[in-house]
Amino acid sequence: MKSYFKDCILILLLFVTFPTISQNKKTIFLDASLQPIDKTIYQKQIASKLFVTAIVELDTVIYKKLRYRNYFGKLNFKKKYQLNKFFNSRHGIDSTKTWVIHYQDTLPNPKKMPAKSKIVYTDSTKTTHIHLSSLKDYQAHYNKELKQFKKKKEVSLLHFYTDKNQYNVDRLSNFWFKDQNNIIKKMFSDHVKPYGLIIVYPTGEFFASCYFTSSMSKNLIKPRKYRKMKE
Repeated sequence: MKSYFKDCILILLLFVTFPTISQNKKTIFLDASLQPIDKTIYQKQIASKLFVTAIVELDTVIYKKLRYRNYFGKLNFKKKYQLNKFFNSRHGIDSTKTWVIHYQDTLPNPKKMPAKSKIVYTDSTKTTHIHLSSLKDYQAHYNKELKQFKKKKEVSLLHFYTDKNQYNVDRLSNFWFKDQNNIIKKMFSDHVKPYGLIIVYPTGEFFASCYFTSSMSKNLIKPRKYRKMKE
């Protein structure tokens, strides 16, 4: 029964649309494994700072699922070998290097980006917000990243996407890679959405995070820093 419930929830989370009205809806709380939990447990887990929330809204119910803020793992030999082979044959990516992967499901549509970067609050209390970047700032950010990692011969900086959304990926064809068959998305995901930062080491060990900064990427490519954070 639990397995059936989990499969149903997973299907809903993967294919759901997001309505804008949420009055009088039941809220169901889920743990990181998609199992229902009590609201009190959910609140304690959020307060621990180990988790963030993925929210899925349907017509009559709202699901609030815990997802790990940061996640450590290791690919088994077979998976790492298959990923090495696929990356090398499809993109010419060197498997002996540490991969710093930035994953963006859908790239921004240049026609819909603001003329100037800005912050937009998503609620009336101004406690949550999103950053909207201009095309100029967006491209400048990635150009800066390229320069920062260019001298790191032991590291490959990779950016994957599923939908280019009219963004000119050809401008940086050796920088943007389409996630063919959603391989990265399926491998480094919490069943709701992929992690934005994924660092994969030649050994198969990896670090995944919901959020990333340039300093985090630069620090975690160092084995000593990685082991310290993992402790």
